[in-house]
Amino acid sequence: MSGVDPPVAVHRLYVDPHYKPIKKKKRTFSKENGKAIRREVDKLMGADAIRESLFPAWLANIISVPKPNGTGYHYIFKAEEDVEKMAFEIEDDVWKAMAFGLNNAGATYQRMVNKVFYTQIGRNMEIFVEHMLIKSREAEDHMDNHRESFENLRRNKL
Repeated sequence: MSGVDPPVAVHRLYVDPHYKPIKKKKRTFSKENGKAIRREVDKLMGADAIRESLFPAWLANIISVPKPNGTGYHYIFKAEEDVEKMAFEIEDDVWKAMAFGLNNAGATYQRMVNKVFYTQIGRNMEIFVEHMLIKSREAEDHMDNHRESFENLRRNKL
């Protein structure tokens, strides 16, 4: 799976080691929803974004929320020691992946964006959560500012 280099951003779960792992009871889905989930899991498996988990200590249910345009994001890697804590189950299979609703996933994303664009923020870029504005005082500088942004994205594999 391609994604952000781990030195730039990695998502960690800070769980007290004294807590017992949680395994949720498996949820049932409608036939249509189950097929949609299976298609998405197969797609993520093919992209190496998730992998099978044989003996997870932690296990969560999927909450299926389709996005209007059918896209999502799986670009920030998980800390290897936390991958087992992010397992989910469908049918008889268990998978490991970073869920969209993980606690502090948004903060991890914001730290990554701040790190990737730190030389531009305030100068020729403003960022608010997932919204980025490339700005220029002079029209002739605008393409150069876009070019700089795309170079930062490429350098960080985004």
